[in-house]
Amino acid sequence: MGTDIKFGQIILAAPELDVDVFRQAKNAYTTLSQSTTIYTSSTDIPVFLSKKLHEYPRLGIVPPITIEKDIDTIKVNNFNLFNLGHGFFAEAEALLSDMFDLIRDGTAPEKRQRPQIQKTDDGKQYWLIQT
Repeated sequence: MGTDIKFGQIILAAPELDVDVFRQAKNAYTTLSQSTTIYTSSTDIPVFLSKKLHEYPRLGIVPPITIEKDIDTIKVNNFNLFNLGHGFFAEAEALLSDMFDLIRDGTAPEKRQRPQIQKTDDGKQYWLIQT
């Protein structure tokens, strides 16, 4: 039994989630929402420690960056390391502004003010926000 009801935006901010588990559930995100956005960082200490503890990549920490079709991945750079980093999504003005634009208008990253397009070495596209 399906439904035509969708969430507007699903936002995964600093997700402490196994990348393989996320990939298994990816279709649920894309089916249940107009868009799904992952905000990730290289300075999120709690997610980094979880990665080390579980010995598997976590969605909320880079490297590696997780890029999946129909899901927007936004890497947050230059975040202040003096806090634990896990609240980066709620503390950085650039991120809050981007989330506001996403929730209010539902616009794609290329139409929002702050995200800058980036590409991996193998040509996959993701976004970068400088804080």
